[in-house]
Amino acid sequence: MTQNEIQDTNDNDLEVLYAELTAREAEIMQREKALQEKEAALLAFPAPTMPAIGLNETDLDLSTAPEEAKRGIDPQASPAQRKAYGKWLRESHPGRTPLKSFHVTLKKKNTDERTFTLAAVDESDARRQAYQQAGIAQRTEGYNALVQRA
Repeated sequence: MTQNEIQDTNDNDLEVLYAELTAREAEIMQREKALQEKEAALLAFPAPTMPAIGLNETDLDLSTAPEEAKRGIDPQASPAQRKAYGKWLRESHPGRTPLKSFHVTLKKKNTDERTFTLAAVDESDARRQAYQQAGIAQRTEGYNALVQRA
């Protein structure tokens, strides 16, 4: 074999490899373009938002409520008044739970108290939120939470 025949074989192999490489690069560019178009389409539509579940008691319009329901908002209200308030709330604001203000104090032996003011549905929700804000994964025996209605 002469030198020319060897170079021709190598040149043919290189040309085939370059052709394959060019085809693969074109395929990759098409994939990247398709992905960019998908991303742009996803960014064009805003993500669906969750409707607000809670409703602050200060935002309630009690002008339409009966007198017994108005008195049911008080923490010392009788069970009948609370029941009337709950019924009025379900009828006038369906699917919305009123949020109440709570002061939660987390205590642990030989440490400082940590106090939080929270808007929560009930005492257990306020306790859960306080533990969460304090960075405590779950209720432990070392901590004691004192919950008071604000």
